[in-house]
Amino acid sequence: LKCKQRTKKNFLTTIGTLFSFAKNRGYVHETHPGTSKVEFKSNDTTKIDIFSAKEIETLLNNARPELVPVLAIGAFAGLRSEEIKRLQWPSVHFGERFIEVGADIAKNRVRRIVPIPDNLWRWLLPYRKATGPVYTFSNLALQFAKLSKAVNIPWRKNGLRHSFISYRVAKTDNVEKVALEAGNSSAVIRSNYLKMVTG
Repeated sequence: LKCKQRTKKNFLTTIGTLFSFAKNRGYVHETHPGTSKVEFKSNDTTKIDIFSAKEIETLLNNARPELVPVLAIGAFAGLRSEEIKRLQWPSVHFGERFIEVGADIAKNRVRRIVPIPDNLWRWLLPYRKATGPVYTFSNLALQFAKLSKAVNIPWRKNGLRHSFISYRVAKTDNVEKVALEAGNSSAVIRSNYLKMVTG
């Protein structure tokens, strides 16, 4: 393609998402590598900043109650901030232990199912509602900034999602699985998130 590196990377990400979708639907074999073996050389460097487990615990313990579900879902399920802003409580399935990220709120417009691990389940349960939005603030970035200042922990842009992906890859050692859960391409995860933390 005769275009900038960023555009090429965007195309690769989109194709990777398509393969993930196809695997999830059974259109291609689950062992198909998709774009995971495609080497992408770019002069651009993406800096991934993550929170330590202790920092996430501190943020959650000191957040105002309305912010706790947002922080927990970002840190333990890896939803993007824009996805959380549009997430409704009925899409958080406590009994089946998963969050349904509908195509209407997903960044790439592909529905995905994200597991609710034990820690996320425990943090969310006290705030569970039958209806309504999970996110109730007019300015989420401002809430993050206030909390960050109050606990003296520098806020990392996209840090909750970056942390989820990094720790999840280290725990599962399964890039394809994490790519499906995060709604990302395995190529992006391999290039940006591997070896961020150890298992």
